[in-house]
Amino acid sequence: MRKYLFILAGLMLCGLTILTSCGPRAENTKVKEIFVASVPVDCVKGETTGCLLIKEKPGDEWKIFYGEIEGFAYQEGYEYKLLVQSRLDENPQGENPVVTTRLVEILYKQEVNNNGGGELETASETAELSWQELQNAAYPAGNSEDELNRDGETNDNTVRLRDGEFIDENPSGGGSALTINLSPYRVYGDLDGDGIEEAVLVLVETSGASDPFYKLIAMRNHGEMPLPAGGYPLGSNLFIREINIKDGRIQVELREFSSGDPVCCPSTSRQLELSLGDAGLELISEDITDSVSNPAEFERPGKRLDLQTSKNLLQLERAIGFNGVDKFNLRGLAGQILDLKVLAPFNTVLLSIVGEEDGEVLLSIEEQKTYWSGELPSTQDYTIRAVSVGGDTDYLFEADISGEGGRAVMIPPEPYWIPDKDSTVDVHEGPGIGFGVIGSLVPGEAIHITGKNLGVTPETRWWQVCCFDGDEGWVRDDQGEVVGSTVGLTIPENSSFGTPEPIGQDTPALMTTDQVIYFTFEGGPSVAESTSKILESLSARQAQATFFITGGKAAQSKDLMEEIISSGNSIGSHASKQDTLTPSGREDFFQEIANTTRIIGGSSVRCLRPPYSALDGFTRTIAAEKGYHVALWDIDSQDWKSLDPQTVADRVMEQVFPGARILMHDDEGMQATTVEALNLLLESLGEAGYRFAPLCR
Repeated sequence: MRKYLFILAGLMLCGLTILTSCGPRAENTKVKEIFVASVPVDCVKGETTGCLLIKEKPGDEWKIFYGEIEGFAYQEGYEYKLLVQSRLDENPQGENPVVTTRLVEILYKQEVNNNGGGELETASETAELSWQELQNAAYPAGNSEDELNRDGETNDNTVRLRDGEFIDENPSGGGSALTINLSPYRVYGDLDGDGIEEAVLVLVETSGASDPFYKLIAMRNHGEMPLPAGGYPLGSNLFIREINIKDGRIQVELREFSSGDPVCCPSTSRQLELSLGDAGLELISEDITDSVSNPAEFERPGKRLDLQTSKNLLQLERAIGFNGVDKFNLRGLAGQILDLKVLAPFNTVLLSIVGEEDGEVLLSIEEQKTYWSGELPSTQDYTIRAVSVGGDTDYLFEADISGEGGRAVMIPPEPYWIPDKDSTVDVHEGPGIGFGVIGSLVPGEAIHITGKNLGVTPETRWWQVCCFDGDEGWVRDDQGEVVGSTVGLTIPENSSFGTPEPIGQDTPALMTTDQVIYFTFEGGPSVAESTSKILESLSARQAQATFFITGGKAAQSKDLMEEIISSGNSIGSHASKQDTLTPSGREDFFQEIANTTRIIGGSSVRCLRPPYSALDGFTRTIAAEKGYHVALWDIDSQDWKSLDPQTVADRVMEQVFPGARILMHDDEGMQATTVEALNLLLESLGEAGYRFAPLCR
């Protein structure tokens, strides 16, 4: 797989960005999508023929394209959607500049036939199980409950999706309107041993006010159009944790609700293994166990990119899993040209680009693109997300930046570190002079601080910085100046390993700084005494917490809302239902969050927490683009599961660590257990040197 990626990268590099290895760099390049009509026209009437008609958007008028698209073999009778790169080059003879256009990728090709009436109709597409084809294929549909009662057999009804959706406002036999959506997630693999890969997809059916119903669908490549090979009903009230194909078998992991589970916490893990047989998808094995959700598993720390050196091109070979999101941070200057590309089989890794300071979305994940090229609008940090919509896969991440700038003249995001004015400072591999030197910083050359060690004096305190020629390094505190707050910085695992200075995990200063715990509460505020008693316990310890509230509860408990806020606590928004694997579901999800935020108190509430303990990576990225911070938890107290406060407290104490976010509940059904467990935890953690702060400030 890795070899495949780098071969593909080598073929694409010269077509996507003009690199030094491919010839002189062009100052003006642009990558864009265009449509090409099925019939050419005369370029100049009566003189030259064979010009293409193109447009950039489906609703635009066709325009004559005067020139050639390098690498594109046009066939009349087919309409195309192309990814092309245009480049403005100086004419070697010193005349007017020359624009050259070259093919990067054929996104789709479809045959168009004339029906005799002067109109065009679309014939079947060439089938390679591309996302374009899968979004417009026919799928089995019908009554979800009937399918369950028939042990997974599907009926003969089929519906054809259009752009991933089918809506039936008046279903036969009456009943509520039916909506069928195709999840963006797709996993590819050979399921029948014929050497041709099938696609495994998720269909989501919603009828009226019923909960979404999920079905697994296998699609075969039949050369003319994708055809269903079989389906299997997964059910409702679940979160799809993972889908992968291994050794020709489909492996699925689900989180499901048991009786009595609160909306936050599906307590059952269901693992399925299926195969594709003559009768369709067949269940091979099923394993059902108790499970405690760990939302932190979905989060990966971001990687800071350094493209401000003489080597502007950066290539990273990465591995990503189902539902995964890789984050990259890049400092860019206004006016610089940034080229980004991810290369993965079947284009199952997508891009999102957001400005951290102004929140401007340069590329939304909803556009489902694998590339971006353009001018950066302002000088700031940009967050780039590579989002997996497929199974476990390797991919190649490429970034290239051009234009004026340089690490020495840029101001990195705070906190940052500046060397003393009269000396050059070495950057070490680790936090100590015994570590190797990877380079040096000149006076005045600022660099971003990302972590720290456990030192308590300027001579023993080292800062982890990023990036020096793409790598993280360490600088000593007494050799420069810190700008900005360093409270809450992480202590990397290698912060003391191998360090010559006598710094250990038992350093007394460790227990007096950054010892913060974040208590969070869901389910309320309770109109009974639960929330008020929690507030009394917090106030007695000079502690604050965060309360995640739905719009309905907020509207019913305005007095308690005021009490929560006046006590120094913070409020986050909580959605009451989960339907995030479809476009319509995501729209409803964020509309509910917006309504809750409005009732709670306006745009200042930017933290959200979904039910089911986690968002899929696609929806998590959309939340970030909309300016929301998804605040999950690290430790589930399971106060809803036990009537013994000491058991709840012990469970938390066994897992606690600095910075931990603890999940508890303040609804009416568990008030006695939760309040007493909270008192025990506040006492024990307070004695250990912890303080208690709110999230979402």
